[in-house]
Amino acid sequence: MSNSSWDDKKIENLLKQMPKVEDSRSPNEIYYNVQKQLKKDKRKYWYIPTAAVAAVILLSFILYPSIFPSNHASESKLFMATKDAADQENSYENTESFEAQAEDSGEQTEVIEEAAEDKANPGISSIQAIPDQSALYPEQVTDNMTAITYAVPDMLGQNVIPVTITVPNKANETWLDQYQNNKDHIPFEEMGLNSKLLPLAGDITITGSDNSAIEIDFPKDHPYAVGSTNSRSLENSLNYTLSNTTFNKVLFYTNGTPGVNLGNMGEQKEQLVNKQTKQPYFILQTEGESDALLTPYLDGSYATVQEALEAMKADIDTHSLKGPLKNFAIVSVTENGKELVIDLGNTKVEETDENMLAFESIMLTAKNFGFETVNFRHSSQQNFVSFQFNTSIQVPVAPNYLEQYSIFER
Repeated sequence: MSNSSWDDKKIENLLKQMPKVEDSRSPNEIYYNVQKQLKKDKRKYWYIPTAAVAAVILLSFILYPSIFPSNHASESKLFMATKDAADQENSYENTESFEAQAEDSGEQTEVIEEAAEDKANPGISSIQAIPDQSALYPEQVTDNMTAITYAVPDMLGQNVIPVTITVPNKANETWLDQYQNNKDHIPFEEMGLNSKLLPLAGDITITGSDNSAIEIDFPKDHPYAVGSTNSRSLENSLNYTLSNTTFNKVLFYTNGTPGVNLGNMGEQKEQLVNKQTKQPYFILQTEGESDALLTPYLDGSYATVQEALEAMKADIDTHSLKGPLKNFAIVSVTENGKELVIDLGNTKVEETDENMLAFESIMLTAKNFGFETVNFRHSSQQNFVSFQFNTSIQVPVAPNYLEQYSIFER
């Protein structure tokens, strides 16, 4: 290479021969992963500058003799650039070493690591994260898309967690087609959910004179006949799966014969869809690093929304549910027709993830009681993130919106 005559054109051709780098992920998935990375507490970045410095040094040895055979000024500049890169690598290594030495220093460790990370990554740790909304709201659902909710039991069958995606409308697809065609896109098991107990399983058809019913023909070995937990999970899963649809009844069959054995509930031939369950929402944190999910408490149905909100101030240990209103101050709760009015007084509401879950749990609970809007009253604060105080806010369409697994027309 040292005897070759290199010019800009040859270098350009050489670079064109290098392999292409492609990313098949959707923009939504990339955005979701970036947001998730920003929320992690401790990050190690030393491998990024290491790779960069290694690449600089390698290219220097390869291209240096051919491109700069006799230009001593260029040699000096190249040497200084390589030296600067190496110095930068040393600074990262020093930072890493500094963090390692601080691991045994008790309560000071976290402070030291954060200071070292701030030095190595200016601008990242200084960003004040705005809490993300987790529910799907009416303004997010356009005329050309449909919201699909999958209400799936957890691994113990104690809770049924509704998760939601949006998909584009297609002239040749019904709601049921969209439900079936997109369920495999969601990693239910990774989220701590039992995909084997999806409510719409077996042979499913839309029926009724006005297409307002769904018919499910279960196989003989269906799992809902074992114990009371699975049969109750089916009932609740169907209620929340069909809550935003036009379907109001489910007809049960087993291998073509009317009726299905639901364990302790006996044989059932149909179920009316209950779209106002009067169940409050709580926080469920599944094992691992999955995000917190808002989940209805299935074993508690309350006469009034005031009673439901009061119950949301405490944890439910038997179901591993956290009370979303434990640290959320509410002065009063009143009803105004289809609007629920929540008076927050004059205490400043900080923009935290905890408070975001509190706001959304209130609105989702209000929806379960038949309210269409919620008005958060505050005497001195104008808004919390995107929620405007002292004005009517429409309740969410559905909880736990999985935008990263949704499909959009592009």
